[in-house]
Amino acid sequence: MRAAAGPNAIIGPARMGVMPGGRLQAQGISAMELVREAYGYVRRPNDDVTGGPGWADIERYDVSIRTDVQEFGPPGPFAILPLDAAEVVRDFLADRFKLKAHAEKKERTMYELRVARADGRLGAGLTRADGSCAGIYTVMTTLRRCEFVLGGGRGVQLGSVTMPELAVFFSAFPAMNAEVVDKTGLTGAWDVKMSAFIGGGVANAAPDDPRPSMVTAVQEMLGLKLERVKGLSTVLVVDHVERPTEN
Repeated sequence: MRAAAGPNAIIGPARMGVMPGGRLQAQGISAMELVREAYGYVRRPNDDVTGGPGWADIERYDVSIRTDVQEFGPPGPFAILPLDAAEVVRDFLADRFKLKAHAEKKERTMYELRVARADGRLGAGLTRADGSCAGIYTVMTTLRRCEFVLGGGRGVQLGSVTMPELAVFFSAFPAMNAEVVDKTGLTGAWDVKMSAFIGGGVANAAPDDPRPSMVTAVQEMLGLKLERVKGLSTVLVVDHVERPTEN
């Protein structure tokens, strides 16, 4: 299980990959990187995951998890693990690393997702879902999956998401780098369509780039707003973790 790289090798941050046949695999991944993958904190600031001994950030492991699952649900934005795959990694951490962790609230810079207009009118890119397909946060379903588009100059398209799910979706974008919580008061499932904007993972945009910023795009296209606030954000605290035994 321990990574095969030499002691002086420089290993960058690693990610857990979803492989065919219900397998999960990572090379040269630290225990804390596994924790971030398992709990959906890959795209959150470093201090949103606290606790744990020093070795958990330094020592690296090659991990391969085999499951009885034939196919996991769709991944989140920027290759965030599918919800059912993340649950498998949490079980793996509890079993092999004896991980114990809990969530708590701490004051952080965060974003609230709200309706932008006082009259409640929404943008053309946000419409009620008709229930004919399942969104990316639906784990088990007999429905077909809604079309999911992210990047490639095509903007964003996702179907049948609730507002709390949309807040989680936005929190994964590099432009946010913080928790986003739903304060819209909108219930039910929604379809989202946005043209390309800056802040979706494109670095070093030119000064004359005609695309709007993410915050502007959300307001103009969806009729929502991302309001930066100081508030109680959900952080993860590692209470206990042990070095795993070899296979």
